Amino acid sequence: MKTRNGFVSNSSSSSFIVAIPEVPKTIEDTMVMLFGKNWKRRKDRDIAFAVGARVFSDIFFKTPSSITASNYLVCDLLDYATYTTRVLKKIINTYKKPLTKIIKRENQLDEKYGDWWDYKREITEEEKQVRQKLEDKRIAILREAASAIVEELEKYGSIYIFEYADDRGEAVLEQEKIFKRLEYIQISHH
Repeated sequence: MKTRNGFVSNSSSSSFIVAIPEVPKTIEDTMVMLFGKNWKRRKDRDIAFAVGARVFSDIFFKTPSSITASNYLVCDLLDYATYTTRVLKKIINTYKKPLTKIIKRENQLDEKYGDWWDYKREITEEEKQVRQKLEDKRIAILREAASAIVEELEKYGSIYIFEYADDRGEAVLEQEKIFKRLEYIQISHH
């Protein structure tokens, strides 16, 4: 079973990897960072203020994160990133291609030897070696992808990871592009 480290995994949630240029000292600073200097003129300023207050609180109680800590996190990032900036999307797509080749090769092995996850099946030494090489390649690609993404995000600030879910009453935080003024990646778990 696949587990996720650091990300919520219910059916209606999103995780955000965000570069915060300067850690806000007040809710007002957060509002300007998220919505611009004229945020008070917004028609939905009450909702915007609630979002800003929540993001400020989340930043206040967190420390910058490392996305290199979890291969699952990077795998999710490459597979499920739904919104991001052009530069980050280009990086993500660069690493998706070799991972797709590995998945195709694994599917070919499943056809040749049988389903990898069949717990009754004996795995030959030949298959074990081939699959280990593929896994080693996968891990190398994920590490390289994480390094490239971190390097790009760090150009814009400290990296924070946020998780929001509909079932916790966080629909506005989860579904709206609240970080669109920043360098970010949204990973939807729908």
